[in-house]
Amino acid sequence: MTSAQGAVPALYILFVLLCAPPLLGAYLGLRRARLASDHTSGGSLFLVGAIFSAAAFLFNFGVTFVATIRIAGGAFEFGLSHAIAAALAWFCFWLWLAMVFLRKRRSRHRIS
Repeated sequence: MTSAQGAVPALYILFVLLCAPPLLGAYLGLRRARLASDHTSGGSLFLVGAIFSAAAFLFNFGVTFVATIRIAGGAFEFGLSHAIAAALAWFCFWLWLAMVFLRKRRSRHRIS
């Protein structure tokens, strides 16, 4: 059984670990896609990354929401859905870093 004092910080940590990387990936992907489409004919790769990150965010948010309900009920265990959500968050974190470095590398080679 989890106490209420320990459950709230655990939910904050769970939300940050599972939902922040996909949310940042979706935001950055949409921003980079818009900037890339303004300057060049590309940008579809960034848009695909943003769509994937948004889908991962929705899945991870659902996992976090169900975890909140189960913690309130007193019966909570980490399962396969949490492992999948953690893997998606990890992948979205590296996707976010790749978008940051890819943009810097491409902007350096652009001729104005």
